[in-house]
Amino acid sequence: MSTSRPPISSKRSNLMGVLRLARPLNLLISAGTMGALRYGWMERWTPQGNFTQLPLIDFLLGAFVVVLLMAAGNVINAYFDTTEDRINKPERAIVDRLVKRRVLIIAHQALNTVGIGIACFLAWKYSGLGHLLLPVTVSFLLWRYSARWKSRPFIGNLVVAGLLGLVPIWMGILESPFHPIGSERWGLMWPLLGFGGMAFGIGMAREIAKDARDEPGDRVAGKNSIPIQFGSNATRKWVAGILIAMAAVYVSSIVALSPKVEVWTILPWMSPLPFIVLAIFSTILKKPRWKWADRWILAALVAGFVQCFWIPVL
Repeated sequence: MSTSRPPISSKRSNLMGVLRLARPLNLLISAGTMGALRYGWMERWTPQGNFTQLPLIDFLLGAFVVVLLMAAGNVINAYFDTTEDRINKPERAIVDRLVKRRVLIIAHQALNTVGIGIACFLAWKYSGLGHLLLPVTVSFLLWRYSARWKSRPFIGNLVVAGLLGLVPIWMGILESPFHPIGSERWGLMWPLLGFGGMAFGIGMAREIAKDARDEPGDRVAGKNSIPIQFGSNATRKWVAGILIAMAAVYVSSIVALSPKVEVWTILPWMSPLPFIVLAIFSTILKKPRWKWADRWILAALVAGFVQCFWIPVL
């Protein structure tokens, strides 16, 4: 005997729908990334603890800004992706079934307003333009991505990958008021820029892999993604090529920065590499396993930040 679905007008149904569409797991990963950077890598920089002077409450507020803006972006993305989601992910297509589109618009505006409001407070407290400029830019880019850029090859992928790479830079902006302009602030920012660059490159590969996975629904919806415009073989080459390039840059950078080029000094840095290799293998198969490629790339991203808790400081 089947149970009836809750009516779309149900407040509980709409709330649960918004929560699901906000993608709590992705939000948790983003917040966890900031925590790994602060309490892993930054906590152990030399001099020890010098780069974690930001008060805990303000760090939590900064993480909350990221979570709110990402949630807003996920919600509005679901609003524009109704057609393709019904084809690619029918079990998760809940817009117009459990949650109204109008509710998504309201939720998007509310999440953005609170997130930008917190950023305004941080900008006022620390007299830092970057505290406000970066969140406002991210909010705008997420909106434009969902509304227009997602269907354009490379542009939408670059935007999302770039936003991923901005998370470490946001950590640097939050911490920067406690360090004078010059060598000390540069010592704070350059490793975070390196983390951001790697996150951007690997994130770019993941975005293309996700487009390949979602090609059937995107084609019906009239979107012009990289797999649709250039075909499967070109997409495989793009994803595999980016991953191989990122792995090469990553390994060569660690070898160059390591004071002693010995296995036991470099090995703790290599947690993302097995997942990158698995992602490459899933991509170069005659019939690529895009779902698994997506998962392995995500695992590489997570491993890259989680290893902040045990990697030695170079």
